[in-house]
Amino acid sequence: MAAFAVPAVAQQSQPTPRSRDTRGNDERVAQFRCLSEAKVAYSNYAGPQSAREPGQSAYFMSCLVKAMPEDWSGASQYRKRAQASAEVAQRSDPDMDACLLTAACATPAAK
Repeated sequence: MAAFAVPAVAQQSQPTPRSRDTRGNDERVAQFRCLSEAKVAYSNYAGPQSAREPGQSAYFMSCLVKAMPEDWSGASQYRKRAQASAEVAQRSDPDMDACLLTAACATPAAK
């Protein structure tokens, strides 16, 4: 059996899962949390499916905007998409509780 040594520089340059680029981690964590919150918010919703999907989408996007820093570059885009989804949901279910369309009604979660 032949043995060979890997130079120390080569060993250090190979990234491990924990040392990879972590940009966007805050957004991914917020997305996961907001998906969970939207699921809980709609767990007892008995209205039409045509309102549920855009409603959950509106809730998710507003939650994400709320969870991210004020200077987050995606905030404007997500606000617009949340509003558009909320309008679709309201057309499908005019009696839908407004708190199902935005995370603003939800109590602030610990960050």
